[in-house]
Amino acid sequence: MTLLTLVASASIGPAEAQDQEPAERVSAPIEPGPVIVLLTSGERLRGRLIEDRPGSVKLKVAEIEVRIPRDQIDSVYPENDLMDRYRLLRESIPKDDADQILFLAEWLRRNGMLDEALTETRSALEIEPANGDAIRLRKLIEQQIRLRDRARERAERKQSEAAFGEDGASEGKRRKREAFPLITEQDANLIKVFEVDLDNPPRLLIEDATIDALLDQFGGRLGVPATREGRATFKRKPPAEILEAMFRLRARELYSQVRVLELPESLRAYRDSVNSTWLVNSCATTRCHGSPDSGRLMLANRRPSADRSFLTNFLILERYRLDNGSPLINYDAPASSPLLQMTLPRHESLYPHPKVKGWRPTFTSAKARRFQQAVRWIESMYQPRPDYPIEYAPPTGRGANEADSGSGSEDFPEPSEAPIER
Repeated sequence: MTLLTLVASASIGPAEAQDQEPAERVSAPIEPGPVIVLLTSGERLRGRLIEDRPGSVKLKVAEIEVRIPRDQIDSVYPENDLMDRYRLLRESIPKDDADQILFLAEWLRRNGMLDEALTETRSALEIEPANGDAIRLRKLIEQQIRLRDRARERAERKQSEAAFGEDGASEGKRRKREAFPLITEQDANLIKVFEVDLDNPPRLLIEDATIDALLDQFGGRLGVPATREGRATFKRKPPAEILEAMFRLRARELYSQVRVLELPESLRAYRDSVNSTWLVNSCATTRCHGSPDSGRLMLANRRPSADRSFLTNFLILERYRLDNGSPLINYDAPASSPLLQMTLPRHESLYPHPKVKGWRPTFTSAKARRFQQAVRWIESMYQPRPDYPIEYAPPTGRGANEADSGSGSEDFPEPSEAPIER
C-alpha cells in the first residue's frame, strides 16, 4: 500500500482529503483534550478542547481560552487521532525514499504539525542534501514556526498583562517561562562539548585566550608544547585537535569556553528521531509526562527542536532511575533500555509500561523504524558516559502515580574503561 493510498484511507491528509467528511467531524461529539480545529478560512488551531456546544467550541490555545462559533469551523478532530495516522504513514515509507518523506512533511505542515514536518524535511535532506523541494519546504516550515512562536509569545504577553497589569507584564511573562525550568544556554553548550565525536566533529570555535590558558597550564605535558615555536604551531591546529588535547588532559575548567556551533551527530539524532517525534508527542503530552499530575518524571513539551528544550529532556532521561536503580537508557544494551521498552505493547516489553488510563504503545514492535532509530541514537552516544558538571533540579509532578517507576536518584553510572574519559 502506498503512502497516497494510506492518506486517502486515513481521510486526513492535504486539504483535498480533509474535505471528504467535515460535516461528520463537526457534529460528532469529541471528548475534552488535545484537538486540531480546521477553520473555514483554512487556518488550523491546535489546543485543548474545553467545551463542545451545538453553537460553539471552547478551546484553550497557548493558555488563552477562546470560543469559536460553529459557522467558522470546518472540522474538529482529536490530536492523538492525527498522531496515530502520522505514525501509520511514517512506518509505511521506505527509509531512503526522499519523495515520500517530503509528501509526508507537507501533509504534516498542512495539518499544523510544524515541528514534526521540520523533522521529516530534515530527514529528506539527509538522503538528498541538494533536493530543491526539500530546501524550499524547510525554509517555509522554519518561517511558519517562527511566526507560530511569536504568536504564542504575544498571547502569553496578553495573558500576563491581564493577570498582572501592564507594570507586571514582564513578571507574568517570566513566571510563564519558568513553568518548566530548562537548562541554561551555557549548560546546553557544555553537553554538546562532551558529546563531540572527534572523528566527525561539528563546527567549533575556541578563542585564543582559551588556547593560551591550556598551554600555560599544561605546556610540556602529554604532547602539549612549551616552547614559543611549538605554542604558535599548536594554536594553528584545527579546533577539534585542540579539543582532543583538552579531553586527553581532562582540562574540564576549559570545556565551557569551547563553543559548539552545530549539533554533534548523536544529539542531532536524538532531537530529530526521538525528542521531536515520539517522545514529545507520546510521552510528554499533557495526558502523560508533560502534566503536573505525571508524578516524578516530567518532560518539557514546548519547542521540541529548540536546543535548551530537547537537551533538558535528554538530561532528565539520562539521570532518571527506576525503583530498582536501573537507568532509563541502557548504553550497554540499547534495545533493552526501559525508555524504549515502555513504548512497546506490554506483552512484548521487558519493562511493561504501568497500567495508566489512556496509555497506548507508541510502537507496535521493536522492529518499528523509529524504535530502531532510537537504538542507533543510543549506540552513537559517547562512551564511557561523561559526568556532566551541570546542576539541574528537574520539576516533579504532584505525587507519584502508577506510571512513576523511578527512584529519584540523579547519580551517574560509573564510567567504564576507555582511551579518553572526558
